[in-house]
Amino acid sequence: MLILICLADVCFKETLSDGSNAVQQCSEKSGSISCFYTCQNGYVFYGGDIRRTTNCSGMNVWNPSPYLESCLSKTTFLFQLIIQGSIKICGL
Repeated sequence: MLILICLADVCFKETLSDGSNAVQQCSEKSGSISCFYTCQNGYVFYGGDIRRTTNCSGMNVWNPSPYLESCLSKTTFLFQLIIQGSIKICGL
């Protein structure tokens, strides 16, 4: 039985996940790859950001993880606080 283990010494954009409701734009320079994700209008990443970046400088190791979460629908909540009461001023 022969087991071969191959390690990549370059980065592969194909290993990146496609985040739902996000646009991916990657640039490559000297074997390194930087990918930028921007949520579509009306969507945000968990935590409220609309942009995320991941980088690879070799050996197909991405930082942060190339497994991007999907952009979530941005929901705005409206809260209304009604305060009722009276104030009594002593001596008046």
